[in-house]
Amino acid sequence: MQYDSSDCARIERGERKNKPFDVRMAVERIGMNSADRAGEKPQAGFVDISTLDLYPLLQFFIAILSEKAWRYIGLRVDPTTGAMDTDFEKAHVTIDCIISLAEKLEPHVTAEEKNRFGTLITDLQINYARQVGGKKKKT
Repeated sequence: MQYDSSDCARIERGERKNKPFDVRMAVERIGMNSADRAGEKPQAGFVDISTLDLYPLLQFFIAILSEKAWRYIGLRVDPTTGAMDTDFEKAHVTIDCIISLAEKLEPHVTAEEKNRFGTLITDLQINYARQVGGKKKKT
C-alpha cells in the first residue's frame, strides 16, 4: 500500500480512509517528524530511532506490535514466509502490550491519537476473538 503526505495528514487527524494503521506509515510519519526536528531532509523508509523522543518511539513500538498482532491473529501474510500463520498466545500478549503502551501514552497524545489507538485496540480484540472462536468451532 502506498501513502502520500495527504495520507499522513488524514491519519494524524484520525481519518483512516480504508487504509489500515500499519508499520510502513508509522515509519514514514515518524521519519518525517524526526527529520523535520533535526532540520534535515527526510529519507523515505529510514528512521534513526535514536533521535526519537520517548513518546514518538512508543508510538512506533505500537505500530510494530500491531503489525505483529495482525500476523499472529492470522489476518496478515508474513512477508518473509508468504504464509498466514496463527499464534494466539503471542497475539494475546502483543495486544496486551499495545494496551499498556497506549495507556502510558494517553496523557501525552492528542484526542485524535487516543481515538486512533482505541480503534486499533478494539479492532485487534474483536478480530482476535473472532479468529479464536472460529478455530474452536472447526475443531
